[in-house]
Amino acid sequence: PAEVPHIIPVKVEYSPKALLRPGDEERILHMYYESDDMKAKSVPILSNAKMCDEKYNRDFRTIRLNTGESMPYELGDALEIFPQNDPEKVAAFLHAYSSDFDERTVVKIHDFGIDGEVSLGTLFTYVLDLFGKPSKHF
Repeated sequence: PAEVPHIIPVKVEYSPKALLRPGDEERILHMYYESDDMKAKSVPILSNAKMCDEKYNRDFRTIRLNTGESMPYELGDALEIFPQNDPEKVAAFLHAYSSDFDERTVVKIHDFGIDGEVSLGTLFTYVLDLFGKPSKHF
């Protein structure tokens, strides 16, 4: 929309499939993470420590990663973290949003490096940032 120029609409269509086979969603997530846009690598988290008081309205953390030899990381390099939304909160959000669909609803999507069918639960859990707080400058 013109009033929100930095948000790009995504075309999503309902799929005639009632359910996806086991492994289909893992294939779609792999397609997303390994797309030319992302080229993501999974690395183990060594520690995850909160840096601010519980009363603070933001969540600042020190996260140590084991990048090993396969992913050299140098000063000035950029790092993007793909957090996951809580699947129970995603299901509650989808149920509250509409009674026409839920986390098992299958959709066709051709964006985010994904070209195929995925459930709304997987899309909202692993791809979209549903519960993150935007910065003051958003």
